[in-house]
Amino acid sequence: MLRGIVRLVAEAGRYRRLLVMIDECQRVWELKSTTSKNIDIGFQTWYDSSHKNLALVLSFRCGYEKYVYHLISQDLQVRADPPNISLPLLTRDNATQFVQDLLDAFRSDCAPSPWFPFPESMVNAVVDYMTKNGGVSPRLLMHAFNALLDEADYQIETNSKFTLSIEEAIDLVKRVMETLPEEDEEYSTAS
Repeated sequence: MLRGIVRLVAEAGRYRRLLVMIDECQRVWELKSTTSKNIDIGFQTWYDSSHKNLALVLSFRCGYEKYVYHLISQDLQVRADPPNISLPLLTRDNATQFVQDLLDAFRSDCAPSPWFPFPESMVNAVVDYMTKNGGVSPRLLMHAFNALLDEADYQIETNSKFTLSIEEAIDLVKRVMETLPEEDEEYSTAS
């Protein structure tokens, strides 16, 4: 069936290649060895039967590229081209821009500032805290700022204003990072 889907795309005329991205692949290899081996063979068979028209992207969340090779079979490793694409941790400037872009995407046009509902000093302090040990993943930034947005929503709804101090914001981010699943800890660079 999967080979047939690739063939349909290839024969459609306009497009010649199907890109399939499978996220969180580290979970496949956490399964029983027989199950993960069967999935591994399925990926190999699918790719081998459609390699000219199929781009198969397997995404892993493991913190360090070197660990990916322990998760996939030798047969899949030799088919990888290029062998990897990595997303480094965000620097302070990149993290600030990431937060600003997220806020821009969801803010109404009548917001009083580009950082609303936060003061710019709070965003800078939280980003400084989260990137102080070399960077931060987008996932952790989203967890942290989601918690801050939840608090802002609550305060604005109940008090008509957001009164969280910078110290309280950083404490909230610390608590959020402590409650993240163990698999996210390898991305945690703040202490």
